[in-house]
Amino acid sequence: MTYQHAVTARIWEPIEPIARGERYEDPLQDALQRAKLGSVDGGGSQLSKLGEVLFAELELHLTNLDAALELTKRVLEDAGAPQGSELRFDDQQRTPITFGTQQGLAIYLDGMTFGCRGTDET
Repeated sequence: MTYQHAVTARIWEPIEPIARGERYEDPLQDALQRAKLGSVDGGGSQLSKLGEVLFAELELHLTNLDAALELTKRVLEDAGAPQGSELRFDDQQRTPITFGTQQGLAIYLDGMTFGCRGTDET
């Protein structure tokens, strides 16, 4: 089967590669193959200058674009894709489609600083 539409799913989550595969790539690949709407061709991560993951991307090859996009959004949202994630098109003429339902919170601990601030009532 020929998949004529190249689409990138950008997921704005700092997720490591193995977790990305288990959470997003594998379920999406299974769903696309069962529906005969496309395949996942791989994934990657964009790193910051400090080496932390900024976002993950999945490279998709799709057919019957409208149905494939709806299925992709549903599977990725069911897996927990955060708000602001995007389906981006290689042809540059289509506007990216935003999706995602979850919100996230990042907490950074330096492993060195300890203490609490507050009022001591004793």
